Amino acid sequence: MATTTYADKNMEAYVERIKTNAENLAKEVFPKKALELDEIVNGQLLDTANLNKVCENADFPKPEDFIFASTGLEKTDLNQKENVDESILPKKRKHDQISKSEQPEISGTKVILFPGGAIKSNQTIIDLLKNIKPYIIHFLDSSALLKLWIQILIPQIEDFKAELSLQIQEESLAEIRAIESEVATYLDHIYKYYAVRGKLVAKFAKYPHVHDYKQSILELDEKMFMTARLVALELRNHYTTVHDILIKNLEKIKKPRSDHTISMY
Repeated sequence: MATTTYADKNMEAYVERIKTNAENLAKEVFPKKALELDEIVNGQLLDTANLNKVCENADFPKPEDFIFASTGLEKTDLNQKENVDESILPKKRKHDQISKSEQPEISGTKVILFPGGAIKSNQTIIDLLKNIKPYIIHFLDSSALLKLWIQILIPQIEDFKAELSLQIQEESLAEIRAIESEVATYLDHIYKYYAVRGKLVAKFAKYPHVHDYKQSILELDEKMFMTARLVALELRNHYTTVHDILIKNLEKIKKPRSDHTISMY
């Protein structure tokens, strides 16, 4: 008679916990998340009427700000620029005329700064992503648990009939994997947005007189708003789809029949 080891008992408890948590996800958590996302999509936060308000608080400096910053003049002196004593303006000296003692020690890379300080990220987009990103993380974590659950429930294949009876489990597993792969790409959208925006802001810092760089940043923010709305819609649909598949086939997933093949709902 085989003896039950400490590891076997722990493994049995672990498997039971996986089964309990996975069923709770399918029955309770997923529909709840779908309803929450539905409220977000249809609420004020992602209303397409707010698209024009995404860039309202943009604090991009104007090209003349760079002139004032480089000359040390105040904006009120713009009309008096012709009468400014040239002696107060910074003078250019050749590099070879500067003694080594006057040259400051510089380490690191050259940094271009705006006159008014750093350009902040779009706060509207940041707040929006803070609301949606937790759902992406939750779905990915939940998908991993559901895949493990179904894999555990797959019985040992002893004959051809038993192999046919696993069709529902395998199809459910494949569907979850496909959706999980798509949801994982949503994190790439967030990363690429900040990376591209950062490069455009850096370009704008270098070429403030080129208005297309500024406009490209504004267009990128509006595009990210619509992308975030699309992600929320797709996440809502994914939560609903996985819940529907698992609930309709729950008994067949938990106890696959070996006497005949049953097609998936």
